[in-house]
Amino acid sequence: MKRVFSAVMCLLLLAVLCTALAGSAGTASDPLVSLSYINDTFTPAVLKSGQESISSSLGTVYAAAVGTLNGNSAPAAPDGFEATNGAQVLTVQNGGSITLASGSSATLLSGSATVQIDSGAVVDVTNGRTLSSGASAAAGTRLLCDKDTVAVLTASAGCTASVSGYYKVAGGTVPPAPAGFTDVPEGAYYAEAVRWAVEKNITKGVSETQFAPDSVCTRGQIVTFLYRAFGEPETEGESPFTDVPESAYYAAAVRWAVAGGITKGVSETEFAPDSVCTRGQIVTFLHRAFGEPETEGSSPFADVPEGAYYASAVRWAVAGGITKGVSETQFAPDQSCTRGQTVTFLYRSGM
Repeated sequence: MKRVFSAVMCLLLLAVLCTALAGSAGTASDPLVSLSYINDTFTPAVLKSGQESISSSLGTVYAAAVGTLNGNSAPAAPDGFEATNGAQVLTVQNGGSITLASGSSATLLSGSATVQIDSGAVVDVTNGRTLSSGASAAAGTRLLCDKDTVAVLTASAGCTASVSGYYKVAGGTVPPAPAGFTDVPEGAYYAEAVRWAVEKNITKGVSETQFAPDSVCTRGQIVTFLYRAFGEPETEGESPFTDVPESAYYAAAVRWAVAGGITKGVSETEFAPDSVCTRGQIVTFLHRAFGEPETEGSSPFADVPEGAYYASAVRWAVAGGITKGVSETQFAPDQSCTRGQTVTFLYRSGM
């Protein structure tokens, strides 16, 4: 962007100078400046000079912008506030409060709260509106504090919120997260599944404190989850896939999945371990891992045609209570499957 802007400014400068020269030029037989001089000497000099001048003037601003984007100028925590490391789940009783500072966000997971804005502004991200002080926020609402803002969320009937940024708690607690993950609130639908998955050594999360339940699950991850859930059985032979190195954490899992007919890869030579796994693919992997049991009846989902490769797997998953779809009529087979959904499917399958 910087180079494009510089080039435009140089061209404008050149146009002005050329116009001035044309206005003061002599006759055709006695020109003041030759065309060759303009093309070979004058124009390159003007462009170079303009480029250097604009680069110098924009350099400081450009560098500052890059620094900001790279997070080099993150503000320090205000006095008296705690800083979160990722998302922090907080629970407050009726009348308790969570105070947020500039740049902080809060998502109400349960209950409701009244938002008192002491200074600045608070945006309701769920609808894009700026809240007025004293407004109510219900479960599912996500709030974002503008600069120079201090806002107090007072629980109307007790509430749990996921907070990122800077906060203070009064009349509340910071509950222990399932399996030690700060981004897995106790009331989440996947909480018990995450606890089970960690206890069974199916996954350890993306770090010691983060499970990333809303991050997408890759093909390499799902076959590894399945492999570990089935006890990591030994499988002889080598992987036929050129994109599965023997040193990869999913190498043994891929060999097992292919040998067991759970997957054949995306081609004869590629498994695509880093590709995102869809809901249709994951229930199909599970169905095959359990021996593809027959399930009578038809799918209740309008987006699951009978001829689809995942049709029988979806029927089986619904009949077994593994999933109910995203609505009564939609399964969303092509939708990316999250890590939270994936471990929940595994947990509900009865492994």
